[in-house]
Amino acid sequence: ISLADFKAKAPASGYVLITNDQIFDGYVVSSDENGNFYKTISFQDKPSNPTVGLQIEVDRASNYADFPVGAHIRINAKGLRLGTDRGTVKLGSVDPNYAIGRIPGALFSKYISGVCKDGKLEIATLTPTELPNLDEARKDKYINTLVRVKNVQFADFEQGKTYVQQNPAVDTERSIVDANGFTTVIRNSAFATFGSSVLPNGNGAITFVVSRYNINWQMYIRNLNDIQFTGPRFQEC
Repeated sequence: ISLADFKAKAPASGYVLITNDQIFDGYVVSSDENGNFYKTISFQDKPSNPTVGLQIEVDRASNYADFPVGAHIRINAKGLRLGTDRGTVKLGSVDPNYAIGRIPGALFSKYISGVCKDGKLEIATLTPTELPNLDEARKDKYINTLVRVKNVQFADFEQGKTYVQQNPAVDTERSIVDANGFTTVIRNSAFATFGSSVLPNGNGAITFVVSRYNINWQMYIRNLNDIQFTGPRFQEC
């Protein structure tokens, strides 16, 4: 089955238990190497021009070691739950405490495997979907896919701050704005290795994985290479 057809099985609310073999492929777009993703893997149906993305919940860390960005993965969802959880369609285990639970680490390989090419894991080069502005990124069809927006900068009131609020470090949202005046937030985990770095004060292109928490849009970078703000700032409206 295609990833798009599989995701379409998700009910508008609640979840459905997958009781037969439902096998589909995807390409990993997230990475927990730098601590900004935690026990989740986001993946899309194609390396470029994807039509759909999905998130899978896994109860293990350092997933990047086995499935780095671009890894071609194959999933058999039989025995898992598919549903909408806090605004995002997710795939995960049966859990008495959560609608969509995390797949135990010991069972991970039962559901997810890498696809090999020439005797080794196939790792594709991803091409982020180029979007004209940040408003376009706030659409359901881009959730859990990799996108890129040009002519963006951190908001004026964010200047001089670090990616993550320090002392103590807590999950932090930093506002970005584009030349059209559209805004959204980059959400950074308290455990991000780049958390203490100061936000760049220039303008440029940003690459991120689109996400949403209930009605709030939250974009996630994998590392600081996703932010290329080397040009001069524009004047905010």
